[in-house]
Parts: sequence; C-alpha cells; structure tokens
Amino acid sequence: MKKIFVYLLSALILTLTACSWSPTGQQIPQEEDKNGTNLMNSGQKETGYQRELDDERTNTNQNPNFIDLSESRPNLDTDKDKVGEALKDYDYLELGPVLINGKNARVTVYSEKNLSQKEMKKLEKELHDKMVNALPRYRIQVNVEE
Repeated sequence: MKKIFVYLLSALILTLTACSWSPTGQQIPQEEDKNGTNLMNSGQKETGYQRELDDERTNTNQNPNFIDLSESRPNLDTDKDKVGEALKDYDYLELGPVLINGKNARVTVYSEKNLSQKEMKKLEKELHDKMVNALPRYRIQVNVEE
C-alpha cells in the first residue's frame, strides 16, 4: 500500500510540474497594435499616461452610446460660447439670449449703434455665416436688435 501511495504521489508531482509554464524570450505573449502592422510586448519603451489614453482598451469615447465623463465634454454651454466667439470682432455688439432647441438655434444680438435696415440685414448675414462656420450642426437664426 505504501508503494502504491509513493508511486501515485510521484506521478502527481511530475504531472503538476510538467504543466507549469514560465515564458522566456520569444515565448512572451505579444499583442498587435491598432493597425496590426507592428507587434508590441510588455517591455516597450513608450509607456506612461499618453499610452494609456491612446490604448483602445481604455478609450471609452469610441462608442457613441457611452456617456462622456471627461471634464471637457461638449455641452450646450460650449456651443453658446462658440456663438459668443463669433462676435469677438465686433466691439459694438453684445450677445443676447441664445436658445437652442434640437437642431435649431436662435441667437439675439444687441447693437449699440443705430443701424439702417440694410446694414442690419448685412450684419445678420455676416454673423449667420460666422456662426454656421463655428457650429455647422445647427440651423441658426440671427436677430440683430438695437
């Protein structure tokens, strides 16, 4: 009985030690990069914060269904700021209420100068073109008032 136990124990030890695997040299698992052209291993020189940001596994902004939780995520306030940036070339204009509803945006601009109707229409067209360049996703309506 003792001999059988010793044989079984030695067979078990040999079986367990034969299954162990310790990677060395070329046996280190490698991952492909984004384009699949280069192979990367864990000893790569380019490490750190930027690599973590560029890594596909940690980039959560690739799926539009995920909520963007970054501090610089775009929202309606950033869109309103872009509308205000379109007015920075005009000293005599002041931004009024900006109403955004879906794809429509209504922008009211107050003028400190007394403008004729023709000048107002020309100014509205200029502002409209600038705002469409800044925010192309909206249908923008510009109203210039005194």
